[in-house]
Amino acid sequence: MTDWIENIRAFVEQPEPRFLCSGIGGFREENKKFVARVNNYLHRPPSNEEIKRLKSTTEEPLPEDFLEFYSRFNGITLYQDSLLNTSGFAAVGIYIAPVSDWERLQEEFQAWLELMSDEDDDSDWFENALVFGEVPNSGNYFFLSLSGSKKGKIIYFSHDGLEFEEYASRFAEFLNKITLNPAKVLYDLGCYTRYTDGNTDTQWIPESYASGDDPI
Repeated sequence: MTDWIENIRAFVEQPEPRFLCSGIGGFREENKKFVARVNNYLHRPPSNEEIKRLKSTTEEPLPEDFLEFYSRFNGITLYQDSLLNTSGFAAVGIYIAPVSDWERLQEEFQAWLELMSDEDDDSDWFENALVFGEVPNSGNYFFLSLSGSKKGKIIYFSHDGLEFEEYASRFAEFLNKITLNPAKVLYDLGCYTRYTDGNTDTQWIPESYASGDDPI
Protein backbone atom coordinates (compact mmCIF):
# COMPACT_ATOMS: atom_id res chain seq x y z
CA MET A 1 0.00 0.00 0.00
CA THR A 2 1.28 3.46 -0.90
CA ASP A 3 2.79 5.39 2.03
CA TRP A 4 0.34 8.31 1.84
CA ILE A 5 -2.62 5.94 1.95
CA GLU A 6 -1.05 4.08 4.87
CA ASN A 7 -0.64 7.42 6.66
CA ILE A 8 -4.32 8.23 6.19
CA ARG A 9 -5.36 4.84 7.49
CA ALA A 10 -3.07 5.22 10.50
CA PHE A 11 -4.59 8.64 11.24
CA VAL A 12 -8.14 7.28 11.10
CA GLU A 13 -7.24 4.36 13.37
CA GLN A 14 -5.80 6.56 16.13
CA PRO A 15 -7.82 5.95 19.33
CA GLU A 16 -9.94 8.52 21.14
CA PRO A 17 -9.78 11.44 18.69
CA ARG A 18 -11.02 14.67 20.25
CA PHE A 19 -11.05 18.46 20.06
CA LEU A 20 -10.56 20.94 22.85
CA CYS A 21 -13.20 23.58 22.13
CA SER A 22 -14.30 27.03 23.25
CA GLY A 23 -17.97 27.93 23.28
CA ILE A 24 -20.15 30.55 21.65
CA GLY A 25 -23.83 31.23 22.32
CA GLY A 26 -26.07 29.45 24.80
CA PHE A 27 -25.67 29.60 28.56
CA ARG A 28 -22.06 29.14 29.52
CA GLU A 29 -19.35 30.28 31.84
CA GLU A 30 -16.79 32.64 30.34
CA ASN A 31 -13.60 30.92 29.15
CA LYS A 32 -15.06 27.47 29.79
CA LYS A 33 -13.68 24.68 27.61
CA PHE A 34 -15.23 21.46 26.39
CA VAL A 35 -13.68 18.31 24.95
CA ALA A 36 -15.65 17.08 21.93
CA ARG A 37 -15.19 13.38 21.19
CA VAL A 38 -15.18 12.70 17.46
CA ASN A 39 -15.02 9.79 15.05
CA ASN A 40 -13.00 9.31 11.87
CA TYR A 41 -13.62 6.48 9.47
CA LEU A 42 -12.78 5.26 6.00
CA HIS A 43 -15.74 4.09 3.99
CA ARG A 44 -16.08 0.47 2.98
CA PRO A 45 -14.24 -0.71 -0.16
CA PRO A 46 -16.23 -0.03 -3.34
CA SER A 47 -18.18 -2.75 -5.08
CA ASN A 48 -17.29 -3.87 -8.60
CA GLU A 49 -20.18 -1.77 -9.88
CA GLU A 50 -18.91 1.29 -8.03
CA ILE A 51 -15.40 0.81 -9.42
CA LYS A 52 -16.87 0.60 -12.90
CA ARG A 53 -18.84 3.77 -12.27
CA LEU A 54 -15.74 5.47 -10.84
CA LYS A 55 -13.77 4.87 -14.02
CA SER A 56 -16.59 5.94 -16.32
CA THR A 57 -17.72 9.05 -14.42
CA THR A 58 -15.86 11.48 -16.66
CA GLU A 59 -14.43 11.52 -20.16
CA GLU A 60 -11.14 12.79 -18.76
CA PRO A 61 -8.86 10.23 -17.03
CA LEU A 62 -8.78 10.45 -13.25
CA PRO A 63 -5.40 11.01 -11.51
CA GLU A 64 -3.67 7.87 -10.29
CA ASP A 65 -3.68 8.86 -6.61
CA PHE A 66 -7.41 9.64 -6.74
CA LEU A 67 -8.13 6.27 -8.39
CA GLU A 68 -5.92 4.40 -5.94
CA PHE A 69 -7.67 5.86 -2.92
CA TYR A 70 -11.19 5.32 -4.23
CA SER A 71 -10.49 1.78 -5.38
CA ARG A 72 -9.60 0.94 -1.76
CA PHE A 73 -11.86 3.02 0.46
CA ASN A 74 -14.60 4.83 -1.49
CA GLY A 75 -14.50 7.94 0.70
CA ILE A 76 -13.72 9.13 4.21
CA THR A 77 -15.58 10.94 7.00
CA LEU A 78 -13.52 13.12 9.32
CA TYR A 79 -14.23 14.76 12.68
CA GLN A 80 -17.80 13.50 13.17
CA ASP A 81 -19.26 14.47 16.53
CA SER A 82 -20.03 11.57 18.86
CA LEU A 83 -23.14 13.44 20.08
CA LEU A 84 -26.26 14.57 18.24
CA ASN A 85 -26.99 18.30 18.23
CA THR A 86 -30.39 19.92 18.83
CA SER A 87 -31.28 19.38 15.16
CA GLY A 88 -30.83 15.65 15.59
CA PHE A 89 -27.66 15.10 13.58
CA ALA A 90 -23.98 14.73 14.32
CA ALA A 91 -21.75 17.51 13.02
CA VAL A 92 -19.09 16.41 10.51
CA GLY A 93 -15.94 18.35 9.71
CA ILE A 94 -15.10 17.00 6.25
CA TYR A 95 -16.92 14.46 4.10
CA ILE A 96 -15.21 12.85 1.11
CA ALA A 97 -18.15 11.19 -0.57
CA PRO A 98 -18.47 7.68 -1.98
CA VAL A 99 -18.93 7.45 -5.73
CA SER A 100 -22.67 6.94 -5.32
CA ASP A 101 -22.99 10.36 -3.62
CA TRP A 102 -21.12 12.47 -6.19
CA GLU A 103 -24.30 13.17 -8.14
CA ARG A 104 -26.01 14.63 -5.05
CA LEU A 105 -23.05 16.93 -4.41
CA GLN A 106 -23.09 18.09 -8.01
CA GLU A 107 -26.80 18.86 -7.85
CA GLU A 108 -26.40 20.82 -4.61
CA PHE A 109 -23.51 22.82 -6.04
CA GLN A 110 -25.54 23.52 -9.17
CA ALA A 111 -27.88 25.67 -7.06
CA TRP A 112 -24.92 27.91 -6.13
CA LEU A 113 -23.71 27.92 -9.72
CA GLU A 114 -26.94 29.53 -10.83
CA LEU A 115 -26.08 32.55 -8.64
CA MET A 116 -22.79 33.11 -10.42
CA SER A 117 -22.35 35.39 -13.41
CA ASP A 118 -20.51 34.38 -16.57
CA GLU A 119 -17.53 36.43 -15.39
CA ASP A 120 -17.23 34.15 -12.35
CA ASP A 121 -16.96 31.01 -14.50
CA ASP A 122 -13.32 30.06 -15.10
CA SER A 123 -14.10 27.72 -17.99
CA ASP A 124 -10.44 26.77 -18.42
CA TRP A 125 -10.92 24.11 -15.71
CA PHE A 126 -14.45 24.42 -14.41
CA GLU A 127 -16.41 22.53 -17.07
CA ASN A 128 -14.49 19.30 -16.42
CA ALA A 129 -14.33 19.40 -12.63
CA LEU A 130 -15.63 16.67 -10.33
CA VAL A 131 -17.36 17.53 -7.03
CA PHE A 132 -16.23 14.79 -4.63
CA GLY A 133 -16.45 16.26 -1.13
CA GLU A 134 -17.89 18.91 1.14
CA VAL A 135 -17.90 20.62 4.48
CA PRO A 136 -21.35 19.33 5.49
CA ASN A 137 -24.17 21.83 5.99
CA SER A 138 -22.02 24.74 4.79
CA GLY A 139 -22.64 24.99 1.03
CA ASN A 140 -18.88 24.58 0.48
CA TYR A 141 -17.43 21.86 -1.75
CA PHE A 142 -14.19 20.23 -2.91
CA PHE A 143 -13.53 19.75 -6.62
CA LEU A 144 -11.00 17.72 -8.59
CA SER A 145 -10.00 19.61 -11.74
CA LEU A 146 -9.62 17.29 -14.73
CA SER A 147 -8.48 19.68 -17.45
CA GLY A 148 -7.05 23.12 -18.16
CA SER A 149 -4.46 25.00 -16.15
CA LYS A 150 -5.61 23.45 -12.84
CA LYS A 151 -5.64 19.82 -14.03
CA GLY A 152 -5.17 17.37 -11.15
CA LYS A 153 -5.53 20.07 -8.50
CA ILE A 154 -8.05 20.20 -5.66
CA ILE A 155 -10.22 23.32 -5.61
CA TYR A 156 -12.25 24.53 -2.63
CA PHE A 157 -15.49 26.41 -3.33
CA SER A 158 -16.82 28.76 -0.65
CA HIS A 159 -20.42 29.91 -1.04
CA ASP A 160 -19.52 33.03 0.93
CA GLY A 161 -18.51 35.27 -1.96
CA LEU A 162 -18.85 32.40 -4.45
CA GLU A 163 -15.08 31.99 -4.45
CA PHE A 164 -12.81 29.20 -5.68
CA GLU A 165 -9.49 28.54 -3.94
CA GLU A 166 -6.70 26.27 -5.15
CA TYR A 167 -6.43 24.06 -2.07
CA ALA A 168 -3.90 21.35 -2.98
CA SER A 169 -1.79 20.41 -5.99
CA ARG A 170 -2.93 16.77 -5.96
CA PHE A 171 -5.29 14.46 -4.11
CA ALA A 172 -2.60 12.82 -1.93
CA GLU A 173 -1.48 16.27 -0.78
CA PHE A 174 -5.11 17.19 -0.08
CA LEU A 175 -5.62 14.23 2.27
CA ASN A 176 -2.40 15.02 4.09
CA LYS A 177 -3.42 18.68 4.46
CA ILE A 178 -6.86 17.99 5.96
CA THR A 179 -5.38 15.67 8.61
CA LEU A 180 -2.20 17.60 9.51
CA ASN A 181 -3.70 20.16 11.93
CA PRO A 182 -7.44 19.39 12.20
CA ALA A 183 -8.54 22.35 14.33
CA LYS A 184 -6.77 24.83 12.07
CA VAL A 185 -8.12 23.09 8.97
CA LEU A 186 -11.72 23.44 10.12
CA TYR A 187 -11.15 27.08 11.05
CA ASP A 188 -9.53 27.89 7.71
CA LEU A 189 -12.37 26.19 5.82
CA GLY A 190 -14.75 28.72 7.34
CA CYS A 191 -15.32 27.51 10.91
CA TYR A 192 -18.65 25.89 9.96
CA THR A 193 -18.24 22.80 12.13
CA ARG A 194 -19.68 23.35 15.59
CA TYR A 195 -19.81 20.61 18.22
CA THR A 196 -22.36 19.99 20.96
CA ASP A 197 -22.10 19.07 24.63
CA GLY A 198 -25.48 17.33 24.50
CA ASN A 199 -26.91 19.47 27.31
CA THR A 200 -26.90 23.12 26.22
CA ASP A 201 -27.30 25.23 23.09
CA THR A 202 -23.65 26.26 23.23
CA GLN A 203 -21.78 25.81 19.95
CA TRP A 204 -18.28 24.50 20.59
CA ILE A 205 -15.48 25.62 18.24
CA PRO A 206 -12.33 23.44 17.94
CA GLU A 207 -9.09 24.94 19.21
CA SER A 208 -6.78 21.94 19.26
CA TYR A 209 -6.85 18.22 18.41
CA ALA A 210 -5.43 15.12 20.06
CA SER A 211 -5.80 11.34 20.07
CA GLY A 212 -4.74 8.47 22.28
CA ASP A 213 -2.61 9.54 25.22
CA ASP A 214 -1.48 12.80 23.58
CA PRO A 215 -2.18 15.95 25.63
CA ILE A 216 -4.78 18.25 24.12
